[in-house]
Amino acid sequence: MLIELILVPALLATPTVSWDFEGQALKQFSSAISAYTHTHRSAVQQLAPALPCRGPEAITMRRDELAGNIRAARPDAHEGDIFTPSVAFVLRKRLRDAIPRLMPMPADEAWQPAEQNEGSPLAVNEFLPWQHGTHPYEPLLSVLPALPEELEYRLSGSDLVLLDVDARIVVDILREAVP
Repeated sequence: MLIELILVPALLATPTVSWDFEGQALKQFSSAISAYTHTHRSAVQQLAPALPCRGPEAITMRRDELAGNIRAARPDAHEGDIFTPSVAFVLRKRLRDAIPRLMPMPADEAWQPAEQNEGSPLAVNEFLPWQHGTHPYEPLLSVLPALPEELEYRLSGSDLVLLDVDARIVVDILREAVP
């Protein structure tokens, strides 16, 4: 009887440790996303008001100016600022667990991410080349934390890219996110 009283609390505590790790990682991710979103919105406020229907050149110039403002606010940005090791571990696990469940394939086939174009390497604070970054398969998005409208996930080969939509710059990269 005494052994049962000692073992039961220990067994109950085990899932809490795992949950606490994931919860803390996701809380850290949320804080980093909030900080980035604040940076993005501050960069937008520095822009002159946009005039409607000014053409593609004006849109490109505004995007470039926004990207410049964001780069100036984050000059030392690098991989892992948002996808920290604990966040990376949680997101990789979620994606790897979800692929067989959400994307069932015949036993002789395995899901393969799209080939990554080697011509333009991805880098934080740089523009996402147009040939990179497909939208993830919609069910995979359901296992990733929600993002504010300024950001979205993209897949480039097996890498998960966090993209600033308006500036079209890479905010962070999670290498080998999907098997």
